[in-house]
Amino acid sequence: MRVTAILGAAVIVLCAIPPALAGGAAGALDRFDSGFSIAYGRYLPAGGYNAVHFAEMNTRSTIGRLYFGSALRFAYGHVDGGAAFDYLRAYSIAQRIGWILKPRPMLRIIPFARGALDLDSAGGLNGVQALGLTFGSDLNDIKAGYEAGGGLEIQWAIGSRLVLAPFFDANYLHRAEETIGPNGQVNPVVYRDFTMLHYGAVADLRLIGPLGLFADVHADRIRGHGAALAYSGGVALRF
Repeated sequence: MRVTAILGAAVIVLCAIPPALAGGAAGALDRFDSGFSIAYGRYLPAGGYNAVHFAEMNTRSTIGRLYFGSALRFAYGHVDGGAAFDYLRAYSIAQRIGWILKPRPMLRIIPFARGALDLDSAGGLNGVQALGLTFGSDLNDIKAGYEAGGGLEIQWAIGSRLVLAPFFDANYLHRAEETIGPNGQVNPVVYRDFTMLHYGAVADLRLIGPLGLFADVHADRIRGHGAALAYSGGVALRF
């Protein structure tokens, strides 16, 4: 309780620093859209299954009004207790390209196009039980595919140090699945197409110089194939 109170007071003090001393709201957004963050978190398939651990790196950059955002995720662990969330996005690299609109100094609206390449190994097309996320395990389903879509991010600077950025995007998913049998045999590849909603929010708090704290909460909802919630936290370097 004491530590929580101290951290809360520190956040209030940092956010209360006059904009002139720390670059203002526009400066906070400029910093947020540069540099990178590294976070660790958990991925929770809906239905009461155990969480999967993951590490993620995000980079942001701008060229004029153009915005570029990249994300690299690596997950590890096991999904137990029955059929896993179909198409758990365990290993993926995603890219967003958007256009920055600046209606106010403390607010940016970014419509963007999004693409991703995925390599997953948990769950199955028809609710096949997943034994783990480790390649080579019996009965694993190795799935590869891509995502394409677009959405919107709203960046809101609260003071000169804290930025909140909720986002939403809709995507088309194409998947190819190879089921590995208990004796190592590879069954025929199956191709399927889905739609996915991906939404959440990011928080970024500047500490000292380029160093900041980063937190991310987002959800995946694939039509007809379940949902999952992810949350993570880590550090950021903004330049």
